[in-house]
Amino acid sequence: MKPPTQRERAGDFIRSHSRFTIADIEACGVGRSTAQNVVNELKRSGHVRVLEAQQGALRGRVNVYEVVASPPAKPTSADGRQLAWTAIRILRTFTVGDLQAHSGISRTNATSFVSLLVKSGHIRPEGRKQPNGTPGSFRLYRLLRDTGPVAPLVKGRPTSPRGEVRHG
Repeated sequence: MKPPTQRERAGDFIRSHSRFTIADIEACGVGRSTAQNVVNELKRSGHVRVLEAQQGALRGRVNVYEVVASPPAKPTSADGRQLAWTAIRILRTFTVGDLQAHSGISRTNATSFVSLLVKSGHIRPEGRKQPNGTPGSFRLYRLLRDTGPVAPLVKGRPTSPRGEVRHG
């Protein structure tokens, strides 16, 4: 079994505490930027809110966060793919990294899902994107067939024997 990622450790910590600071999450072996990103995502989704700001010893103002609604557990593969499909429908043109950022799924799962969607004709590769200030490039994909809000079931054989797309 794989050890938990920093994001998973941060989520586990937040689920088990009603109040916390970024430093509390860092104490669990989570990097500051990862802890801040997780908390910002949970603030946007309404799971946590800033309870108060305290004067910190080293970093100036320190926010104390309160859990409003329990953060969701790590999504299953199917949940992650549904989130990725929603992101694809919103973004229309995207990279695998965009799917990771918007859905929280692993790079492996995002790459696999994209590959299956290309094979099924839902999306197509379209050029490359050069990130600002960094070497290398990332493949861009474009949505071709928006089949609705439910992610297409694209396992092994993405279509039925008659060529119809299956939905879950």
